[in-house]
Amino acid sequence: MMKKNKWKLLTIFGISTLPILPLCVTSCYNEQKQHKKALNIIKNSNPHFYIENLFSAKSYNSVLQSNKSIAGPWRNDFLEIAIGPKSKWFEYWKDYWIVDRLVLEDKESNSKKCIFFLIPRKVLFEAKFIDNENVDLKEAFFKYNSGYSNFKKTKVYANLKSGEITIKNFELGAAKDWKELPGLYINIHKLTIHMNSDPKTIEMDFSLKYSKSKEHQQKIEGFEDDYIFEYKYIFKEKK
Repeated sequence: MMKKNKWKLLTIFGISTLPILPLCVTSCYNEQKQHKKALNIIKNSNPHFYIENLFSAKSYNSVLQSNKSIAGPWRNDFLEIAIGPKSKWFEYWKDYWIVDRLVLEDKESNSKKCIFFLIPRKVLFEAKFIDNENVDLKEAFFKYNSGYSNFKKTKVYANLKSGEITIKNFELGAAKDWKELPGLYINIHKLTIHMNSDPKTIEMDFSLKYSKSKEHQQKIEGFEDDYIFEYKYIFKEKK
């Protein structure tokens, strides 16, 4: 009788847990699968992208400013995106703030690529993120960046046929004092890398919060810097 009851108990728990296990395995496997496909699309290329245009989702008009305007997300040299090996981390700190990076990893083959989000030294100085153009940028970034953390659950999708890599839910930021010093928070809703186009391009749909330094309070025509406003960056590969 005891053996029979024990078998019933095991059967009940077995049935209740069996559907859960495959779901967990599938979920973990899919993320690895998407990263692997993304790396297969990128292969050995290390493209570097620059802002080509900036559109307002509200008006569908271009609100891009030349690099002669005051520095900010509306400017054509404000942000760069680069894809490359992990070792580039050390190289980029010489001339950029790496405001964040997304690591693509195939654990089976132990291969990795990073997608770096970069703000150039010149922009940092002109926007007053740094006071001296010759400072150590890595040290300055981690000292400055006390007011921002990334809590998003990012997902990557890759399409081998189209050569597109799509990233959803990713955050970038650099903030210390939102009142007197410039602060940046970018919420990337969707970023699509078109690796098969010539030249390669990126579309980035995002919303942001940006506070100008106290020296730069001019209003930028067509550009609103509150969370509710959405924009689209177009990046083009520089060959």
